[in-house]
Amino acid sequence: SLGALPPPFFPGPQNQVDQNIDNPVGLDVNTALQKGPELLHPSIDEPTVAVKVKFLLPLQALAQSMAFVVNQASWFWAWGGLWLWPILFFYISVLKLTKFTQIAILLLPLLLLHSVYVILGPAPLGRYYMSTILVGFSLTISLFYSWVEKVRKSEQSN
Repeated sequence: SLGALPPPFFPGPQNQVDQNIDNPVGLDVNTALQKGPELLHPSIDEPTVAVKVKFLLPLQALAQSMAFVVNQASWFWAWGGLWLWPILFFYISVLKLTKFTQIAILLLPLLLLHSVYVILGPAPLGRYYMSTILVGFSLTISLFYSWVEKVRKSEQSN
């Protein structure tokens, strides 16, 4: 349930990188200095899907480095429950939904998903909550962009 339930009521999932400053770097970790669950898998383990076209190797390195950066804060990016808040905020502030039943119907698929993971509890891995993470992240970008446009328009009118 660590990844399914929202803050501030519940703790988030474990970070992929050990955040204990008392532990030496590399203690009980793999070759990528990763210990906990990742959100994005940063390497290609299966040789049959490895890049064979040489000019695509820089793109592979770029994608792997971005996955590595995201995984440094996997406690945040992979926390499905955290991303429920921007979704709820979007429904209330942008769509102007005020009735509990309207919000509940729209959130039903995600709440059902999270409820199943709380009951079954496979593991607090971001891949299980990827639908919530992607929707929440996309709506956060949309809300931020709308806010920037609103600030820009108010500055131009002054």
